[in-house]
Amino acid sequence: MAVSNFSGGNPPKGKAKAAHVNMMTDTVIANLPPDALRSVLRGLLGFEQNLTSHFHDLTAKYLQATKSASPLSGFFSRSPSGLVPTDLFFRTQGRIRCLMGCGFGFDSIRTLTDVVQELLSVFRKEDPIDEGLSNTLAAIDGDIVQAVTAVQKELLTGSGSRPMTISEQDIIKRLRDIQNSWVILHEDIDLKFAFARGVTRLAEFEARESIAPQKTQITTLSIRTKNHITETVQLGSLEVPRIFAGLWQFSSPAWGTASRTKINTDFRKHVDTGFTAYGKYTFLF
Repeated sequence: MAVSNFSGGNPPKGKAKAAHVNMMTDTVIANLPPDALRSVLRGLLGFEQNLTSHFHDLTAKYLQATKSASPLSGFFSRSPSGLVPTDLFFRTQGRIRCLMGCGFGFDSIRTLTDVVQELLSVFRKEDPIDEGLSNTLAAIDGDIVQAVTAVQKELLTGSGSRPMTISEQDIIKRLRDIQNSWVILHEDIDLKFAFARGVTRLAEFEARESIAPQKTQITTLSIRTKNHITETVQLGSLEVPRIFAGLWQFSSPAWGTASRTKINTDFRKHVDTGFTAYGKYTFLF
């Protein structure tokens, strides 16, 4: 049986290395459950830093080689229960997230805009908002947040952040205009603010200003908040707790997404038990 693989172009120059995927290895790759394959791949990438860059390079080449020549449509269909995402939506969602991860921030924004544009055009006010559709809207919103982060990284240069080109500005503007149209169209609060996180993140991104980091003196204090005693440190003009609750799971859609309402509810549980500061990682001063 012939097996077709994406080779990613010409091999790197230099001394040839023994790197052959034999038949038995290919059999394992073809038959491992997706969760198991992801676990093995994460473990493999952890062995050597260079493997991650090679993985990204090959994935980027694959994404470029399989890019659609024209915008896709058909992300949603109608069922007796209302509007539902199609298989194309989920395949496209996976591709969007791969684009983000490989540094194609503007491409991911462009495709996300096509998805939201179709949703705006086919959604009816009488459509029921069940849990499935709510989760879909929250997932799109979360992807917009992550896509903006990917764009920010794409704009970084060795000397700072470069300005966007005219075409890149048009990509951002198109998404912003569609988001505004969605807000205007809907009166129901849950629908009006379905993409609230994405709207806020995009606005912050467009209004951002470069602020040079400054070293600050750290002073340890202790304060009482409600029924909890919290040690704090002074960072410049800010007084912050010594411990930050880590938000690594919020840094990637691979860990799941949620609506702003649900996120705020879960944050409140943490705040009520004394965790009042958050960061991408867990900090201890």
